[in-house]
Amino acid sequence: SLSWRKAQALFMLATAERPMPERKRDLETFFSCIQKANPRQATVFELVNALPVNCVTPEDISSLLFGHFGRTAPSVTRSEFVEFIEAIEFSTTAFGS
Repeated sequence: SLSWRKAQALFMLATAERPMPERKRDLETFFSCIQKANPRQATVFELVNALPVNCVTPEDISSLLFGHFGRTAPSVTRSEFVEFIEAIEFSTTAFGS
């Protein structure tokens, strides 16, 4: 399963060494590129399908989203997605995990 630590490694690869405004723009662009039924939000399944790895399951993403938002999140908006990924990145840099 995809743990918080593994998620940190996965998402940090995409945004490492980038200034914060560029990283945010990159995350927003990534969200826009996800094939979605609703252009304003991406489901857990759509997020999984957009990731360039095969080892991530919808359950993994659901668990991580629940851990971050403290509620079941079957889908996320662009701003929630950016917040979620930034939280993963921040916890990596803040705690050196």
